[in-house]
This record gives sequence, structure tokens and C-alpha cells, in this order.
Amino acid sequence: MGLYYQPSNRMPRRGALLFLIAGGAAATVLAFGYVYALWYCRLVNGLLCLAFGGALGAVLAQLVRRGRLRSPRGAAGLALPVGLAAVYLQWSVYLALLFGAGGAPGGPAQGRAGAPFHFRAWAGLLAHPGRLVAELAAVNQAHIWTLDRRGPGPGPSLVMFWVAEAVIIVGGACLGARAQAKQPFSEATGAWARCATMPQPLRYATDPAALRTALEAGRFDGLLPCATKLDVAQMIRHKQTSFARLELYAAPGDAHGCYLMLANFEKKIQKGLTVYGVVPVVERLAISAATHAALTQRFGTAWAPSGAAQ
Repeated sequence: MGLYYQPSNRMPRRGALLFLIAGGAAATVLAFGYVYALWYCRLVNGLLCLAFGGALGAVLAQLVRRGRLRSPRGAAGLALPVGLAAVYLQWSVYLALLFGAGGAPGGPAQGRAGAPFHFRAWAGLLAHPGRLVAELAAVNQAHIWTLDRRGPGPGPSLVMFWVAEAVIIVGGACLGARAQAKQPFSEATGAWARCATMPQPLRYATDPAALRTALEAGRFDGLLPCATKLDVAQMIRHKQTSFARLELYAAPGDAHGCYLMLANFEKKIQKGLTVYGVVPVVERLAISAATHAALTQRFGTAWAPSGAAQ
């Protein structure tokens, strides 16, 4: 067993097929929800787009898990066409609503419940990508579709928004799938390792390289609890000082399927707001089952008096 977990890069065919079919269905549902929210609710486009990309990534991560896809590159590769399909679908839905409203983007029907969905136009756009591109070009050329739906807007800014929108949606899909495929998996038992976030915050690692070297050598005495009676969630909620968070993985039935992740939460002030930057210190370091049990006992409660981990 190496120092760190390495994915096997296996991609079961059945799991890949499930990913594509279910991923396409999820992309369709989310595309409709995204466009209808923009059309009727007049919400902030950027926030909705981030929600769309994040939701698609979360769904694809679950499909990676169910399909037991253990290749980060392979999972991201499968997520790419699903993300592109989501972009295509959401624009086809938008244009179908546009045709149902009388064909005038930003017109009086937009944003009202009376705008019907033009199913025949939607089916035609799905079958003819060239037509969809032509219609989008016409919308851009008209210079009347805007980011906040309030009035005329320049075409170039709209194109930039479309590109950013596509990057967010496709990026969310690929990152979500890739992140799950990188998680520890037991080839012996055929199960993903369970992750447990220790509620006890640890002291901030001021020298990450030295601590990483010590952990790789099997010395865990450098892991110390914070001198506070707050748990990790309370530390963030009450905007406390910088700290570290410990995550432990264990594959059911596999004594060799235990891993450790440690990340610094760096407190920063940006424009008067307190935020935490998450900086990994150690990612998926292999540990013994005995060490996993000892660390769980040491940091698995909301607070413990200061002292070294054994």
C-alpha cells in the first residue's frame, strides 16, 4: 500500500451507461428548472447559473458513486458531453418559451405565467442544432435580450455571458464527477470509503510541509485540538480564528481502506466580510485501522482538552 490513495481508474461499462442516461435525464430536468426560474422569477442570472452548475455536478457525483466509476479523468470525460447537453437543452427551452411568447425576447409576455411552451419548436431545435445557433445569433443581433431582462443591452456583453454560463455549467458537471471519482474506494470489498468529518477543530498548521512529512512518517503527535470549546461548524459560524479540519475515511470491511485528510481553514477579511480559505495540508493519506480508531476517539467529540494525539 502506498502513502496515498490512488484510484484504480476502472470504469465499469454498466456504470458508464447509467451515468450517461441518468445524467442526460437530470440535465433535461435542471435545464427546464433553470430557464423557467429565469423567465418567471426574474432572479439574478449569475446565482441561478451557479446553482444549475452545482446541482448538475452534485447529481453526476452521485451517478459516479452508484456506477463505481474510479477514474477521475474518465468520469470528467463522461461529464463533458452531459454538461454540453445541459447548455444546449437550456437554450432550446429558452427559445421554445420565446416562440410561445410571440418571438420577441424581452417582450411583454416574458416573465408572465401566460407564456406557453412551444413544444413543436423545442423538438425542432433539438433535432437541428444549426437552427438553434441561427436563432441565438438573431437574439444577439437584436440587442434587446439583457442579463437582467430590463431593457436593451449590447450584443457583445450577451455573448460573454453565454460563454461564462457554459463554462459554469460544464465546469460544474466535470468537477463534480471528477471529485467523486477521486474519493477512496476499496477494490477488495467493492465499496466507497465512508467519510467522517471530525467535529473537533484542530490547531492551524503553521508549517504544512513539516506536518505533512511527520504524518507521512506515521507521527501523529503534531495533530493538536484547538483550545476552544466550539466545534467546526461553530468556529465558522462565530468567525473564530484560523483552524484545521480533519476528515477520516474508512472502507467497510477493509482494514487497509483507511485514509486521512487535513485542511487549513484560513480566516480572511475581504471587503469587510469574514471568509475562510480552505487550503489542503494532506489529501487521502493511507493510515492503519488502529490509527483511524485512535484519531476518531481523540477528535470525534465536539471538544477535548488540549493535548497530543496518540
